[in-house]
Amino acid sequence: MTTRRTSPAPEIDAAPRRQRGRPRRYDADAARRAIAAQFRSAGYEATSLDDISAVTGMRRPSLYLAFGDKQAMYLACLKDYNATVEIALAEELGRSAPLGVVLRSLFRRLLSIYRPSTGAKGCLALAAWFEASSAGMIIKDEILHARRRLEQALLHRIELACADSDLQAGVSPATALRLVIATLDMVAIQSRGDLRTESIASNADTLVALICAASPTA
Repeated sequence: MTTRRTSPAPEIDAAPRRQRGRPRRYDADAARRAIAAQFRSAGYEATSLDDISAVTGMRRPSLYLAFGDKQAMYLACLKDYNATVEIALAEELGRSAPLGVVLRSLFRRLLSIYRPSTGAKGCLALAAWFEASSAGMIIKDEILHARRRLEQALLHRIELACADSDLQAGVSPATALRLVIATLDMVAIQSRGDLRTESIASNADTLVALICAASPTA
């Protein structure tokens, strides 16, 4: 009688094998914040997909599946950013106070957005504006639309201030709007550098004094 040979039983792994193709779990909100911080820090053009992969801990296929391509990632970050700015704008401009007080408070509120606790500094939209040729018209249009909404909200508040005699003598609403926008841009640009936040706010206050009639400080 012949003895049938049997092959040894296969070894069983102690840990279960990961199913092939199963997406890795990630925190979408944390990933979006990390992507936004990377764009804010390096700009649109200088940020590579490898950079985004490094800050999120996600591989390229997972990034594409979750957020789309680089432009789509930036647009999503920009829309979130613009929404934050517009909330701040609505709350500050809606205050029942002289225009000078409102603008001083607004500039400080925006500074807290431009310099978040994450360490990345500057205005996300302004950084991409200087790279509009490489960022593409879709991004440029999104920035322009947000800026027009901002200008309309500011002009409405300035016109109310004019009716309340809150503007300096001889300063028209149109002139006041241009000066406020210039101050906003100055604050956004200076926030990317090493100038102290208190110094940037002080510079903004100086320009507010040229626009608004004397009023109590915030």
